[in-house]
Amino acid sequence: MKTIFTVERPRDVPVYAGKGGRTITNENVQSFWGDNDDLGGRKGCYIFGIRAGKGWTPGYVGKATKSFKQEVFAHDKLTRYQQFLADYKRGTPTTPISMTWRAS
Repeated sequence: MKTIFTVERPRDVPVYAGKGGRTITNENVQSFWGDNDDLGGRKGCYIFGIRAGKGWTPGYVGKATKSFKQEVFAHDKLTRYQQFLADYKRGTPTTPISMTWRAS
């Protein structure tokens, strides 16, 4: 059985920007999936990170065995993302730089 991998471009994650920092709300997650519904049903690896200037910093790497929509913004992942976001005043949160697979 042959496995095919597809690498996707990073997708910006909308955030709520408050006086004390940024966070990802339920509305932000819904907005993300509304704009990126092509990724929702896929499985694979994903990376949450920050894009700033000409660089990109990864913050969390995960593997979705069910689907990206079920796993990428699960409660435990959001907790990790929030901690990562707290360390960056600037930059655009992105996810998933994904690598999806399928057997052929």
